[in-house]
Amino acid sequence: MLERYEFRIPEKLAVRYLSGVQGVTLGDSETDFKIRKIVVKKDSKSYSHVEKAARALYPEPLFYGWRIIRQYTPEEIENARLFTLEINRAMVPTGRECGAKYDDAEACPCCGGGSKLASELVLDLRNAPSRADFASTLAGEWIISQRLTEILIREKVTGFEAHSVMHIAKVEHDTIDFSRVPAGRELLAHANSLGLNDWQIGVWGNSSEMRELTRKAVEQYRKLLNKKSINWRSPPAWYHLRVRSKRLKIEDHTTFGKRPFDLDEKGDFRCIQAGKAEHSVGLNRLSELNVLFDSWDGSDFSCTSQLVGWRIGISVPRPIIVISQRLRRILDFHAIKGCEFEVARL
Repeated sequence: MLERYEFRIPEKLAVRYLSGVQGVTLGDSETDFKIRKIVVKKDSKSYSHVEKAARALYPEPLFYGWRIIRQYTPEEIENARLFTLEINRAMVPTGRECGAKYDDAEACPCCGGGSKLASELVLDLRNAPSRADFASTLAGEWIISQRLTEILIREKVTGFEAHSVMHIAKVEHDTIDFSRVPAGRELLAHANSLGLNDWQIGVWGNSSEMRELTRKAVEQYRKLLNKKSINWRSPPAWYHLRVRSKRLKIEDHTTFGKRPFDLDEKGDFRCIQAGKAEHSVGLNRLSELNVLFDSWDGSDFSCTSQLVGWRIGISVPRPIIVISQRLRRILDFHAIKGCEFEVARL
């Protein structure tokens, strides 16, 4: 495995502290503010130079942005049993800002972890990425596309549920009771013959082959209630990804911290109950994820019991998604967009 670090450093600081480290200068030529992007291998001389400069400036930051890039050989990928899944498509605003209800009664007063969604997830789906299958809000609300959800059901992927996301513009519409209209009853009868559960019916009803019958049922229901016909040209369907498998326990030797070269020794962003379920073990994960083998129940979708992050404004700590080798191959085969993988160690 090749591990590289990418840093975004103000050009003035790079010139002063890192004159011998090569990088690419980014920024507007008409302004004085420029950023140097530097990519270095771990344990290289350039990495040591960046570390020395970061420690010299501490507590002031040397870099404004950073990410760790881990590149694996084909053999390492094929031999792995589990992978972390990082969603790299963001959307705003969060569900709470769109009207979704949360129960904060059991939320941790220290890190903010443990809030429970107490309603359907509500989002402004006009802001959902048009060319991705995964997306996440800053509050860690994970959503997946119609295409991906159909693939997961067809491939009998385990450990998850996918519940319809309500578009913010429809929050005040009545819930539709399909059993009260002919087209709806036809839809439900067909779904029952296929053995679909409640959340799978929602996905199936939005599929291309059933969309016209679903539209017809909606129109019949509106007429039954003497409502005006709704505009069927709504945003594409997205689903709230809920992981339902046994939670994975993070091994103690997984490294967390504020950023590279700052492991948060004072514990500013480590919950006083770190290690327990629904509490934060750190602001960011800095190493590969290590989990206890006995905590994995074999599901394709899993997530950690401990959380990563901190409640800062609308951002909250969230679990790490972990997927099986089987699921990684499915996502790779179908060229699923909006995520990236990294080997997780058992």
